[in-house]
Amino acid sequence: MKIVVFLGLLAVAVSRLLIPMNEETENLLVQHGFQPNDKWVQVTYKDEVGADPPTDFDGREKWPSCIHNVTEEGKCLASWAITASSVFADRMCIQSKGKKNFTLSHQYLVSCETSEGGCKGGGNGRSVFDYLLNHGTTTDECVPYVSGGTGETGTCPTSCTGKGSFELHLCKRIIFAASEADIKREVMTTGPLYCRFDMYRDFVDYKSGVYYKVSDELSERNRGARLIGWGVENTIHFWLLGNSWANKWGENGFFRVKFGEANVCSIAIACETE
Repeated sequence: MKIVVFLGLLAVAVSRLLIPMNEETENLLVQHGFQPNDKWVQVTYKDEVGADPPTDFDGREKWPSCIHNVTEEGKCLASWAITASSVFADRMCIQSKGKKNFTLSHQYLVSCETSEGGCKGGGNGRSVFDYLLNHGTTTDECVPYVSGGTGETGTCPTSCTGKGSFELHLCKRIIFAASEADIKREVMTTGPLYCRFDMYRDFVDYKSGVYYKVSDELSERNRGARLIGWGVENTIHFWLLGNSWANKWGENGFFRVKFGEANVCSIAIACETE
């Protein structure tokens, strides 16, 4: 098994390892509803003493210009597209040290990645990463998000519907982290990750604080959300994520959810851009 090692990523001695997917991890991904192939690699970290992740982390504080604003999905049920393209854009900005700082097109994914179902709902990110790997997406300036207003998936564009040049940005490989410790280290080292959670009826009413479900009525399974950090409040450990209901909802568009609640962040995924 070939293992790629990246050294010196944290302040203390930590090795970032990229391990080819094996039968066990492939089965884990399939169990979570993904469709992995040999381009997917697992990211894990080998620590020295004292290398534990901090108690609190917020990507907006570490990379204030690269953690982009949340988007309002509107009439189109496209959290999968908005989250995947937002994670990709954030990480592209971080890993290029701000040289590639732009919003990527959610609309292009909604209209072109047809297996996720467009605006109809049911898309759970199972194949959008392979689409970004093989086809990519352009910028939001080139193909702006309009499905939120129309509720229609639209047709896949072959040129800009807005401004700028039609250039497709592809990811280099798909990485996934499958433990709490590795998810944390990956977020704080290279940027946000795509997480999923089961959305219950009471989630819509969330305003602030650490969310835990009260309702048992499931509204949406495997909803996409952008993981940017974590923390502890009143002894409750939580993940910090970006939703796709604009900044008037929740905590400026973000929310905190108790570890393990609603199957949140059982596994986390992203495009590797560099």
